[in-house]
Amino acid sequence: MPSKKRRQGRRASQMTRSRSPLSQTQLVGEGDLPDSDRLDAIRQETEERYRKKQIRRRIRSEFRSLDLKTRTSDLESIAEFITRYSDHLDLMREALESERQTGSFATVVVWRYLSGHPDERLQYLVSSNLSQARRGWIEAKLSDPIEIKVKVTEQGPAIRALGDESIRMAIREKLGYAAEFQMQALFPDSPSDDIVLQLEFPEGFALMRKARRVLLQEALPPDCIESMTEAALVPTSGTSEVLQALRQYLVQIPSDRILEYFPRMSSVLKTGYLLGYWKTPWVQAILREWRDRREEYDLNRKLQDVRECVDQIKRNGPWILPEEYDVQLLSEEKVLDLARGIVSRSIDLSRYSVELRLGGDVHRATLPIRLSMQGVPVGEFPLFRTASFMPADIRQEIQRAGVGHLREMVDCTSDERLIEIANRENRVGLRILDDKNRADYPARARYLAGI
Repeated sequence: MPSKKRRQGRRASQMTRSRSPLSQTQLVGEGDLPDSDRLDAIRQETEERYRKKQIRRRIRSEFRSLDLKTRTSDLESIAEFITRYSDHLDLMREALESERQTGSFATVVVWRYLSGHPDERLQYLVSSNLSQARRGWIEAKLSDPIEIKVKVTEQGPAIRALGDESIRMAIREKLGYAAEFQMQALFPDSPSDDIVLQLEFPEGFALMRKARRVLLQEALPPDCIESMTEAALVPTSGTSEVLQALRQYLVQIPSDRILEYFPRMSSVLKTGYLLGYWKTPWVQAILREWRDRREEYDLNRKLQDVRECVDQIKRNGPWILPEEYDVQLLSEEKVLDLARGIVSRSIDLSRYSVELRLGGDVHRATLPIRLSMQGVPVGEFPLFRTASFMPADIRQEIQRAGVGHLREMVDCTSDERLIEIANRENRVGLRILDDKNRADYPARARYLAGI
């Protein structure tokens, strides 16, 4: 008869031979590591145990320090200790279990509170501390103003959908959805103004806050940011029809006056964006026009700057040619070269590419220099020949005269007609001081007239 050990060996051998490859695969799978969710749960549980251990350690350390210095009447310090750990009373019980039998004043008072039979004054102090702490926490959470998110649509901001319930939800997102409070809201006439709120809490205090609408919209396009940074805002305060106010502001200037009209378009776009009307069809149409006319505006602005520079050159005159050119023959190129030297003195004008040309005969006493940029005239200034008989003060006076009859003198074809006009006007800057019978009288009259 086989022995017991021999029978057990045979059964083990049979079990080994009968085990299929599938069974072996399943055994290998059973030895795999736990999945990531299980590892995360284990790690979180470990961290939570460590966090609670640290809290119990702090409670025990602070209580022992409190117990050493607390007098029989010092309930305020005990109330501050309980308030500080009011969210961890269970951990306080665990931490102070070993201190329960000491019988000290602080131990008795704290354990009576933890057992649900607190001293009345201690209960009052703790409740007062908790109320103040709660108020401070709420005030920190509810910064003033409270931001209320508003969607932006093709019809404008969804202001009409913003009511009491939307504001309550925004406050609960900050305080927790279980927060209890009573609210009174005062809605302004203008959708851009803040909403005034009065919030009352069950802890027995009230807060005054403002609710400000914050638009949920994309950032301005890159080509608009720099151009619209300095644009002024269109006044829309006190009106609920923002688009109507923007239209009225824009139509006050004709569209062909590009130097005034384009900045208004920038102001309309900036205001429309900030008030939530960026997606409306009308504002988008203004944006397309703004982009189409931007180069036109830039060119006209440069032309305006150049015209101001040319006017400044003219005011800085008179510009008198050197005396040697009274007897030398002047070529047109030489006149333009002298004029370029004058233009180069203007730092602002040197930033632009301007063309110069002579507006008349080089033999005339006055040589008008005409400037243009990209084929557009931007002004002119005169160059004068030097004459020994022309006093400097008279020359200055001629430049300041700016009277209409100078054009008439330019068109004169005879000395007699020129003298007739000069005598008729009899202006200080055009007076001929010498005797009319002098032979050079017609020439002097022509020179004094700026011809």
